[in-house]
Amino acid sequence: MKAPDKIYVAESLIKTPYGNEWSPTPYISRENTEYIRKDALLEWAEAEIELSKKVECVSEKSYEEGRQQVAQNLIDKINAI
Repeated sequence: MKAPDKIYVAESLIKTPYGNEWSPTPYISRENTEYIRKDALLEWAEAEIELSKKVECVSEKSYEEGRQQVAQNLIDKINAI
């Protein structure tokens, strides 16, 4: 079974014996800390790199625009998880 892409840990439980408990959804009555599974981002980024290898760069400007778009895509992906 694959771990969820995002988990939540209740701030009030972190330094207690229950500090290793987490939930795939935010705790309703507690302040949450959100964690994103690193492998989920790496898998997505590797797929994006493979896709970008298929696109031919025609100018320095388009190369820079492509780099900016990749960065924006990463930000969007992190926010979407």
